[in-house]
Amino acid sequence: MKSMNIVFVAVLGTLALSMVSSTGQVLDLTGATVEGSLSGQTLFDSGTSANDGIISSWVVKSSAIDPSGYIFVYQLKNEGPDEVTGANFNNFGLSQYISSESYSNVVNGSLSGSITPTVTLNPNFTYDTITGGGAATFNGGLNTGAVSWFIAINTDITSFTTGYGLAQDNFQAHGEIYAPNFAVYGVPEPPSALMLLVGTACFYAILRGRRALGN
Repeated sequence: MKSMNIVFVAVLGTLALSMVSSTGQVLDLTGATVEGSLSGQTLFDSGTSANDGIISSWVVKSSAIDPSGYIFVYQLKNEGPDEVTGANFNNFGLSQYISSESYSNVVNGSLSGSITPTVTLNPNFTYDTITGGGAATFNGGLNTGAVSWFIAINTDITSFTTGYGLAQDNFQAHGEIYAPNFAVYGVPEPPSALMLLVGTACFYAILRGRRALGN
């Protein structure tokens, strides 16, 4: 009987560890500030004119997590006709991307308007790539009615603006989000580019002058 109790306790311990591990990582907002919040935006299906869910975004500053710049946090709820297997967030450039992570819970702070995620390892989104067009692409599985974990993208960006997010599978739906200010970080600033051209021209002129003197 004693051995049975030991086995029973061991099984309970294994189940408890399994439940803890299934909750994933926790986003600790200790000392963090939320610089921007855009929650509950409709995922609009332009093909069917249906509302296929909700997308929310937050811009977080946390020196403990990302001392270089803003953390962009996203969450989706799928209310569409099919599973969401991918999500894209625009305005991201490869040079500004540091890392990404997904979190099943938030502690020591709050993200206004957020929804409690589905407490399983699925749905969860994993980072795939930054495309040439400036989209952060994630793959995962989000069933109809399910709520995603918090998708956090660490950057060295210190300026943000509105952009759009895209949920996709057999349907495509887009909604407004906060994203990096691509106008500032996506291309070189005109004065910098102009100075580079002027400097190159001056350097070329000096070389030609020296060659002429040498002759």
